[in-house]
Amino acid sequence: MSTLPALAGETRIHSLPGRPRFMLLTEVADALELKASNARRQFHRHIDKLPAGSWFALTPEEYREKLSLRGTTSQGIRTDVEQFGLTETGVLILLRYLTGPGAEAGAAALIASIMQRHAAERQALRAALIEDEAKFIGRSTIKATIKLAALEGWSFSRLAGEATCSMPVLIRHLQAMRLRGFIPQDALLPPVYMLREIAARHALMAEHLDGHEQDARQLLLEWEA
Repeated sequence: MSTLPALAGETRIHSLPGRPRFMLLTEVADALELKASNARRQFHRHIDKLPAGSWFALTPEEYREKLSLRGTTSQGIRTDVEQFGLTETGVLILLRYLTGPGAEAGAAALIASIMQRHAAERQALRAALIEDEAKFIGRSTIKATIKLAALEGWSFSRLAGEATCSMPVLIRHLQAMRLRGFIPQDALLPPVYMLREIAARHALMAEHLDGHEQDARQLLLEWEA
């Protein structure tokens, strides 16, 4: 179980096996300065406004044994009152209907907290992608050339003219970098006639595999040379 603090630690984002990340209705109520009983009544009143999958009821076991809320021991947690989890979608929709003295300011702070966390997660993903890309390219001249070509908007023909490797090797590197998201999906696409030629060669090699495995290996070596 992991939690991410938000709103000075009062509202948390929880994760449990088999559950989407969620906030507890009671903690959302705290952020909006609402009584839990009031928030629960408003939740039930507007539950039909929430799309399927945006909320769920926690089992007593999940609430008592797997969530250590605010440092409370499992013995001190009430399980006679049903507890609800809300995904971010559920929270954002429910905020339209929860009312109280501090609801408006609390809703603004809660939305800002969600947006800040999303921005931090996107930044972390970008950093991880950059690190992964640097490891993948390494000292490979051809991979670095492909990255530069994609950034500069080269055509495939220009890249092929600059490359020092064979055409099949170049295309394999292009496909690998495209699959990993290191270049745009529509960048440096080979001409259709070339893709057809490659498909025809692969079909020819498949025919050789029927009874001429050694010939097929030789053909493969010549094609990839």
